[in-house]
Amino acid sequence: MAQFLPSANIRILTGIPWSEDYRDTRYFNSLAEQTQYFQGKTVLYSTEENSAIRQDINWIAVDMNIEQLWNADYLMYQNENMGTKWFYAFITRLEMKAASTTFVYYEIDVMQTWMFDIKPIQAYIQRKHFGIETKGQIFMAEEDIGTGESYITTRSEMVSYSDDSSTVILITSTVDLSKDGGSFDDPQLTGASGGVVHNLPTGCNYYLIGQQYGCTVYEFFNALETYPWLSQGIIGATIIPEFMLTDVPIDNVTLAGESLTIGWISDNSNPVNTSVFAKNIFTDFPDVAKQKLLMYPYSYVEISLFNGSTLIIKPQYTNNGFIQIQRTSVISASPEIKYWITGYEDLGLNYDFSLSVKDFPQCPVQDTSYLLTIDKIERYSEMNGDFNIVNSILQAVASLFSLNAGGVVGSLNSGYQQSEKIKLDLKYADTLSPTLATQAGGSGFAYASGKMGCHVRWRMIDKTHQKMISDYWNLFGYSCKEVQVVNPNLMSRFDYVATRDCHVVGSVPNNDIKKMEQIYDTGIRFWHDDNIGDYSNNVGVRK
Repeated sequence: MAQFLPSANIRILTGIPWSEDYRDTRYFNSLAEQTQYFQGKTVLYSTEENSAIRQDINWIAVDMNIEQLWNADYLMYQNENMGTKWFYAFITRLEMKAASTTFVYYEIDVMQTWMFDIKPIQAYIQRKHFGIETKGQIFMAEEDIGTGESYITTRSEMVSYSDDSSTVILITSTVDLSKDGGSFDDPQLTGASGGVVHNLPTGCNYYLIGQQYGCTVYEFFNALETYPWLSQGIIGATIIPEFMLTDVPIDNVTLAGESLTIGWISDNSNPVNTSVFAKNIFTDFPDVAKQKLLMYPYSYVEISLFNGSTLIIKPQYTNNGFIQIQRTSVISASPEIKYWITGYEDLGLNYDFSLSVKDFPQCPVQDTSYLLTIDKIERYSEMNGDFNIVNSILQAVASLFSLNAGGVVGSLNSGYQQSEKIKLDLKYADTLSPTLATQAGGSGFAYASGKMGCHVRWRMIDKTHQKMISDYWNLFGYSCKEVQVVNPNLMSRFDYVATRDCHVVGSVPNNDIKKMEQIYDTGIRFWHDDNIGDYSNNVGVRK
């Protein structure tokens, strides 16, 4: 181990505000600035010739009473073989040797002694201060500190909004509702022409009910009372937002011989991508003490639908805070709205990060086939007065299930042939019992409450935990986890630096090299003033 003894100028100082634990030290921009700083400190003792006898090299004898040195804390000295270079050391202990002699024990301050004798350090930096901050500055490295349990909503915004005044009913029908339906005695049914809707082939026709198409829902279903057999062809009646029909070709047609008009989707159309939200999310977050508080998990943007599905937008993975929500809709087969994000996690234009609305509310439509069949049976009975309709029905049931009707049915009469004729009607009535052609279903709450859309919320941890985390970052900087050049001169008052497996290179004794590497790996705070321990007003500065 190299020994550099105090053998020339020696100065014992007081008022040096850091110690040998190396939690703190002073930073200097140049050797001249460093020398000027120490020469400006209060000198308790000085000599240009050190001739005291020493048994080892970690103490010097001073011709002063120990009480006169009670506040001595630092030593600066020169070695006659090292020219003008100053060495700096902590005074670790005072020992009274005689009334006028004090032994002063010291330990080299490796950070100050070799500050300008090492090369710039490139290291894997665990934590550091980042210097100047701007609102929305992106911080990627994860922290190892908690967030608390409480998040607050600082702002919310509804996008792609649609209420009951901007919704329509989409009718899916296997029959053509614009053709003449005939009469009760002579019903007419014309099959749907089908087609291609939103690039999907279909065998059904799609109709639209709404005031904008000349027919309200009440008028439509009242009109179907005249043509109950037409309602059997309606297999879907779905409430959808009108924006799903953007660029869809729609013609008005007359409803089955009535004076009412309804919309008819007449031709193919492509799904349309529409931007419903595009902004920099940082502009709507409140001001914070530390910009990393605007990163996840301390802050995030929540995009949710009223069906309970949710996306979490982590600000650090946006394009400097900018996100865009796109909306794409299809109505054929199974209506669906998809909200998807662009400009996030480099996803580009795709559906990898998206939400879907599929569970649209369904309107019930009465299936009257049972009533029609019973009406036919009653009319047949009226035309065959000698035929007992009850016995004929029971006989038909017994015949259907190969049962012995016995005394219940009685002997067959001349109406047996007639019962055989109505047996088919009975089977039809049995398989189509009173029901609904399209069952009520889907989540109708959003529609009923007037809220169908996409909800954007700005969420942050509560104020108490913001302060706790901000205070921690003020002392120890942010998690970095990158290989960088150590630069402890980014803040106005102090910079904290902690490395991993740091390597120091320079014209420095090996033991002191190892000591410096250990100090950097443990973490040290470089101060730009003497107010060590006062952590206020430390802001980034531009260089």
